[in-house]
Amino acid sequence: VAPNPARFNDYLYFTVADISKSGMQLWTSLRNKFLIPGMILSTSISLPLVGQIEVLLRIVNARVKSDPIREKDFLVLGTE
Repeated sequence: VAPNPARFNDYLYFTVADISKSGMQLWTSLRNKFLIPGMILSTSISLPLVGQIEVLLRIVNARVKSDPIREKDFLVLGTE
């Protein structure tokens, strides 16, 4: 979850698809297409059995990906 940099009192929700020591791959709705490489997001991440942590993430790349199982397109963000 991150505060929306484009709208006051709105939040962005992500699904963590992949995680490594240098970053994460996040999936989100296409309605968040204003997210571009170089932006920094102040995120709050919920981890099972650990709790909630605050992390600054810089968007490195952004692309659209289709999920054939859900039959839906998503915005995929590479972050570090």
